[in-house]
Amino acid sequence: MSDELYVNPETLREAAQRLTSLACFLTSALSRNASALRPLPAGIDEVSAAAARWSSSAAGRIAQRTEAAATEMRATADALTRIAAAYAEEDHGFSSALNAHS
Repeated sequence: MSDELYVNPETLREAAQRLTSLACFLTSALSRNASALRPLPAGIDEVSAAAARWSSSAAGRIAQRTEAAATEMRATADALTRIAAAYAEEDHGFSSALNAHS
C-alpha cells in the first residue's frame, strides 16, 4: 500500500459542478411538481379527504428531505471547490519553488 495521494483539482471541480447541477435539478423538479404532489380530494367524502391529507403530508416530508439533500450537495460541491483550489495553489507553489532551484 502506498502512502502517496494523487489529487487532480480539475476532477474535483468537475465533481463539484455535477453535484451543483444535480442539486439544481432536484430543487427545480420539486418546484415544478409541487402542485401535483399535493392533490385535492377526489370527492367530499371522508376517505377522499384523508387520502389527500396523507398525500400532502407525504409530499411535504419528501420536499423537506429533497431540499436537505440539495443543500448537502451544494455544501459538498463548495467543499470540493475549496479543496481543489487549495491543491492547485499548493501545486503551483511547489512548481514555482522547483523552477526557482533549477
